[in-house]
Amino acid sequence: MRVEVDLFNGSKEQYQEFKRQGLATFLAPFGQTQVASALTLANAGRSRWGQNRKSMDAFPLFPRIEGETPAVGAHHLLAGMTGYMELRLPSDNAYLLPVGAIYSPGGKRYLVEVVQGKVHVVPVVVRAEDGRLARVAKVTQRVNLKTGERETMLQELTGREEIVTSGQGELSEGQEVRTNPGRWPVQP
Repeated sequence: MRVEVDLFNGSKEQYQEFKRQGLATFLAPFGQTQVASALTLANAGRSRWGQNRKSMDAFPLFPRIEGETPAVGAHHLLAGMTGYMELRLPSDNAYLLPVGAIYSPGGKRYLVEVVQGKVHVVPVVVRAEDGRLARVAKVTQRVNLKTGERETMLQELTGREEIVTSGQGELSEGQEVRTNPGRWPVQP
């Protein structure tokens, strides 16, 4: 998926100082006993930090910098440069499906799952998708025993499901089918 990332373009030492300044601007109001002083410091911190951010919607996230600091004279990023990166998120060995396994009649997303030789149309939420593979969660309903109300829950795939990857529109709920199992791609 396409994302936009703001990168710090300096040394590790400069980055550590940048983090210290950023945290100081956001933590300063918490030490104040008077509301007016706290609000003044909070607004000053927001405008000071605004120079470093495109958005003021959230507290800044400071990622860990790994690798070597560039040598003296090494090239830094210049405005307008682009590149490619691989962002590895924590994984619990989530099961991925080809995006063709997800179909959307009426704008809602579904999978066709085969259970004991019968077709079941299952609503899903797409958690992540890169145009080729998708991570989904099945939408299930249960009754809360304390309140008696129905609750919507998300259930991750286990890898033991039989999922139809094409021709879903030709199948109907409860229809008997014979499957030809294949291998699941697993997130690295």
